[in-house]
Formats: sequence, structure tokens, C-alpha cells
Amino acid sequence: KRRGISPDHALGMAVVAVPCGIIGDRIVHLVDNLGFYWHHPGQIIGLQLVGLAIYGVMGGGLLGLVLYCHWKKLPVLRVLDSAALALPIGQIIGKFANIINGDTWGTVTKLPWGFKYVNPGAFLPANLLGVSTHPTPVYEQLWLLVILGVLLYALPRLKTDGMAIVLYLGLYSFGRFFL
Repeated sequence: KRRGISPDHALGMAVVAVPCGIIGDRIVHLVDNLGFYWHHPGQIIGLQLVGLAIYGVMGGGLLGLVLYCHWKKLPVLRVLDSAALALPIGQIIGKFANIINGDTWGTVTKLPWGFKYVNPGAFLPANLLGVSTHPTPVYEQLWLLVILGVLLYALPRLKTDGMAIVLYLGLYSFGRFFL
């Protein structure tokens, strides 16, 4: 509302962006696992939402958001800046699913805060069951909290549309490089 965008668009944006994010996610997953799906084409249309890439969600969701903006004649960069705060919050929440199902793990560690998955239904390789690994989802959550703090500080000070989303993408990419 403070950016001159009617809150009435929030639901419409979500209705378009969320399915686009899921479709983008599935496309990236299919490309990442092309060898498997080449030999098992019947499993291309799947309902599982685990082990998929954040890049597909973000790419598809942002594309859906841009398409919505063009459709409704909204300022794209200003809308993306408004979404910049929602992205790390959504990712922080999503990382709890990674922690629960074990589909994101780090390297083996002897540190006392390592995660040790013992449930054979966890989505990590069998050779890591019962082995302490770095809790990379927690590390990423902590980094996303830092990004959120930087965005909360910077957002009122940014004068050019598009800078908040660029700041988010840059900081997130920087952190992912090290994780």
C-alpha cells in the first residue's frame, strides 16, 4: 500500500505466482533428473514436492508475478520490491520441511550441533543414516534472517524501483555460494 499498489492485488498475485512457482520447480527438477525421467516418462507428472530446487520455485514464481503485473498494468519492479521481504520469510518456513524430511543435508561433521537422521524414510542417502552432518537448512535459515534484517533496514532508504529485489537476490546468491 505504501508503494502505491492496491492490497487487492495480493490474492491475484498469489493465485498466479504460486502455481507458476510449483510448475517452475517441477521443470527444474525434471531437467536436473533428466536421465531418470527419460527412462521413466510415466513419472514426469508427479505430486511429490520434496527434493526440488528453490531456483525453480523462485524463477517460476517471479515469472508468474511479472506476468500478473503486465496483465494488470502494475509497475513490475515496484511489485518485485514489495515481494522481496516475503521471499526470505517463505524460504525460512520452507526450510523447516527440509529439516523434518532430511532432503537437504551437509557434509559429515563432528560438531555437537550436527544433524543425525536415523529414520530410513528420510530423503538423504542411505550411507548418511545415523551419521552427523552439518545442518545446512539451519545455516540457510540464519542467513535468510540476516537478509531479512538487511532488507528491513535498506527498503525505506532505497530510492530506485528494483533495488530491493536485486539486493535480496544478490545476498541470497552470495550466501548460497558458501553454503
